[in-house]
Amino acid sequence: MATRTVEEQAILDSIIACMSYKNLDQKDLCEYLGVNPQMFTNWKNGHSNSYMRRLPKIAEYLDVNVNDLMGKTALPEISIYEEKLLQYFSMCDADGKIRIIQFAMNEFDRTQKEKNPDAETVVIG
Repeated sequence: MATRTVEEQAILDSIIACMSYKNLDQKDLCEYLGVNPQMFTNWKNGHSNSYMRRLPKIAEYLDVNVNDLMGKTALPEISIYEEKLLQYFSMCDADGKIRIIQFAMNEFDRTQKEKNPDAETVVIG
């Protein structure tokens, strides 16, 4: 059994929580990393800490920053609407994500025009 620090366990917990939140399968992560699916079980059971040297690749797969997995990023409180938006956004493919961003930009423009009908259109990005 591998010796695991509190920090290493917290990182593994973050990986597992992120996968759960995004409805991702451990088999798919292992395939992405090019390791045997048993490896993830070994991580969870404390038989291996090899996930530590794979953090950049794991973060890439999860579409997060390594600092997020390490608990070094302070996350602001988000509303239930933002949480739902992030949940659905994370499940979309690249085209779906682009459509969501475009829709959000259009909604922003619409609400700005409602607040101030005489204002110039604001361009973001």
